[in-house]
Amino acid sequence: MKKIIWILLILIVLGGGYYFFRSKTNNTNYNNVDQNNLSTINTATASTTTTASSTKTYTLTDVATHSSSGSCWSAISGKVYNLTSWIGKHPGGAQAILAICGKDGTQAFNGKHGMDPRAKGVLPNFYLGDLAN
Repeated sequence: MKKIIWILLILIVLGGGYYFFRSKTNNTNYNNVDQNNLSTINTATASTTTTASSTKTYTLTDVATHSSSGSCWSAISGKVYNLTSWIGKHPGGAQAILAICGKDGTQAFNGKHGMDPRAKGVLPNFYLGDLAN
């Protein structure tokens, strides 16, 4: 009888540990991004040109001035994004974002995410304006 109780106890502990670690792993995907934190994005100022539709336009020179973890902008597919607040939250790790700070990150983004709708769905939360031609 003692043996059965010990086996049940071990199974309960192992099952609880599995559930705990599995739920921690699931919190790192795009579906669980805290939308409240995304709405408080710090958008630093830069020299801009305003178009008739009042969309701000940035040059790659503007983007290049934001190339650190303290201020990280990147141009992706003709649009400029402030990714500073996303650095520590990116499911693939901070290094993936830091690698495109101050640069045109289109190739890196598309190479990693392709047509992934989750990744493309998160990006608009960081939108600053369009990249000048």
